[in-house]
Amino acid sequence: MVAFQHGLIVTSLIHAALASRQASPLVAWSSLSTELLPTSSSSTPADDFFDLWIHNDDACEFDAVILVNQPGLHASDLRTLSSSSPLPKILESAPSSAQIPYTQLSAEQSRGSAANDISRRCGSRAISLAEAKQLHQQDISGSKFIVSVEVPGLDMSSSRKSQMEVIGQQLAQELEGLASAFPDHLVVYSDWEQSSHVPVASLLSRQDTSAPKKSTATGILKRYQLLSPALILSLFLTLFILLPLLMISIQALTSIQSPVRLDGKMLAEYREKKNQ
Repeated sequence: MVAFQHGLIVTSLIHAALASRQASPLVAWSSLSTELLPTSSSSTPADDFFDLWIHNDDACEFDAVILVNQPGLHASDLRTLSSSSPLPKILESAPSSAQIPYTQLSAEQSRGSAANDISRRCGSRAISLAEAKQLHQQDISGSKFIVSVEVPGLDMSSSRKSQMEVIGQQLAQELEGLASAFPDHLVVYSDWEQSSHVPVASLLSRQDTSAPKKSTATGILKRYQLLSPALILSLFLTLFILLPLLMISIQALTSIQSPVRLDGKMLAEYREKKNQ
């Protein structure tokens, strides 16, 4: 029973670790001084944020809602940014901000769903970053926009931290340009897709998917993901649940068979004495 309880604890920890690994942070900040999250609520922070600023008419207060997507973004990626990096400085200087370290967005919380919802209620025009750069002042005046910004994903390598520094600087430059064009703005930065991705070379470049990419990583563990989450979970279940149960069963069978062997030995000794 102790081994079984220990196995359940380990399994729950594994599920929690896998869930946090699959979840992504949600970081938001606005140019308006207001609460981005309610101070007390029974629902999750992500639900609170979407109810207050996405699925609510409060989103119509902004000239632009900027939805930044970075596939595969982890909370640790944001923590690795140095204090001198421009992206943390933008967040610190914002009148209002909210940071949710781990969240898994539902289908209703996808970027497409959020953009459609804001566009329907506020009459906002959905555009890309490239299209936003082509706007003139007369196009912006009196209009509302939803700007989608794509940020490249990161390689799962030792250079991930340095990649994030470069990407953070590029993203900060783009956001500063958007902030000057749209003084009243809300930025929501997360992995809106939360799915597998192929890293791209730069913030605005297009990757040629037809060209083969030569792998520079060496070693089988770098080229193939042998220790997948499913395999790790199977190993833990085997080590902490199946093996202890097997050992307990073997010990139980041993304790049952021992008296039988002892009775047989005593019977043989009795017959030997009787024959003498």
